[in-house]
Amino acid sequence: MSAEAFASDPWSRLPNDVFPHTPAEPAVDRSPRPGFWGSVLWCLGILLVQIAGVLLGFGAVVTLVAVEGLPADVHEFLKISPHPGLEYLLRTPGFQRLLRVYMVTTLAGAQLLTLLLAWGAVRSVLGADWPRMLALRRPSGLHLVLVLLTLPGVMLLPEGVDACVRQHLPDYLGLDTLMASLRTWPLGLAILIVGVLPGIAEELFFRGFIGHGLVGRYGVLRGVLLTSLLFGLVHLEPRQIIYAPVVGVLLHWIYWTTRSLWMPMLLHVLNNALSVAAPRFDGLDFLNEPGSWRWWAMLSASLLLLAICLWALHRSRTVVCLLTDDRPDWLPSYPNVAHPPVLAGAVLVRAWPGELVLAWVGAGVVVFVTAVGCVVCL
Repeated sequence: MSAEAFASDPWSRLPNDVFPHTPAEPAVDRSPRPGFWGSVLWCLGILLVQIAGVLLGFGAVVTLVAVEGLPADVHEFLKISPHPGLEYLLRTPGFQRLLRVYMVTTLAGAQLLTLLLAWGAVRSVLGADWPRMLALRRPSGLHLVLVLLTLPGVMLLPEGVDACVRQHLPDYLGLDTLMASLRTWPLGLAILIVGVLPGIAEELFFRGFIGHGLVGRYGVLRGVLLTSLLFGLVHLEPRQIIYAPVVGVLLHWIYWTTRSLWMPMLLHVLNNALSVAAPRFDGLDFLNEPGSWRWWAMLSASLLLLAICLWALHRSRTVVCLLTDDRPDWLPSYPNVAHPPVLAGAVLVRAWPGELVLAWVGAGVVVFVTAVGCVVCL
């Protein structure tokens, strides 16, 4: 496609695949990194980071006790014989304070270390050009709106999966206890530690770094599935191992279609932040009641809107469009989301999804708003 033809009618000759030209020359790089076993080793690094966070939490508690002494109510509990039970200890203000210090230090330390590990990984393996290779770029306004509309479905779909498996898998690592304890934290602190830091660090590491290597080596379908599986496994908690890959696939679809790493980051942050904030509002208590008609109404409307928006994102996906017939040297042969360098003879183009698709999006919004109105008013 020539620059003149593109300028006159940029939508008429868009390619159906990621790259409009099949390279005739040998690939620039047939082995993008990391590969599968390299990805596994990097994920083991994430597990070591989590262990380091636990050690930081224990260190913070020991330091606090050494400085201020053991809380009086905890001290009295230890002298009672026989002990009234762990539930009694959990209700004591002194122990709750120690637990809060431990959880804040553990989670904050682990997420900060994960962020450093993710940045170090992409910087050392992909080089200084990693922001372009991982598409750390601003998305279009249409894609931003569509991604935000997927948020209810992205939140409730994992809840639906979890509701099915929690009857068969107990809470081995105290996930429910953690979510309950988050209600006692200042909201801003909880959103920062549970929402912002994981959303940035995990997306940079998994969708960006790990996904770059696995999708490049094994193709989009297998690469996304492998990346999402590893994303679930590093959470360790059995229920999260099952529903986290579902979220991973959705986030990777959004990343691939928008060609912007900011989009899965934003969605991940909002999902975690609202999951922390929602239990604090009495009007949203139905979210913790799987099986109720209000829960089913919201789940059905959210999934309908999610499916429509994912379809619209596919129809309007961002692709590389070459302005000349010459294949540029920067374009690798493997699937990736990299955007063209400046003056590379190529641009990123977002296709128009069509009036019918946008009409379906509008209908999905109407159904979702109606469901919210019924749930709130009835």
